[in-house]
Amino acid sequence: MEGDGVLRVVSEELLTELMTFSIHTRRFMEMLHLKKGGITAQGPLIKIATEKYVYETDLWTAVNRVLHSSEMKVTTVQVETTKHPNLGDMHVANVLITSQERNQVCVCPQGLFYALAEGPSGWKIPK
Repeated sequence: MEGDGVLRVVSEELLTELMTFSIHTRRFMEMLHLKKGGITAQGPLIKIATEKYVYETDLWTAVNRVLHSSEMKVTTVQVETTKHPNLGDMHVANVLITSQERNQVCVCPQGLFYALAEGPSGWKIPK
């Protein structure tokens, strides 16, 4: 594909941001005593119609899987658009996470962000 260089750069940046997000989210959840707090990431926002992907939707578990991963790979899908039919669009479908201790799972980066942004109802931030 012609745009593979751009896709590689964007994927690397996404993984860097996902790692940073996971570090800060984990620390934030620890401070609020929200470990295993049942914050669910709605997603994936883009569903791939296959049983090949198992999605982790618990925010605490997902950020820990990112932090303890041995390999992460961005999965993209090509979506044709009517706005710019000659360009097409690549969308991030998920990030495939591999670790030595656990089975392979996927996370939806957008879903994790939305889960944290919405948060559990009635959070109480300590002073």
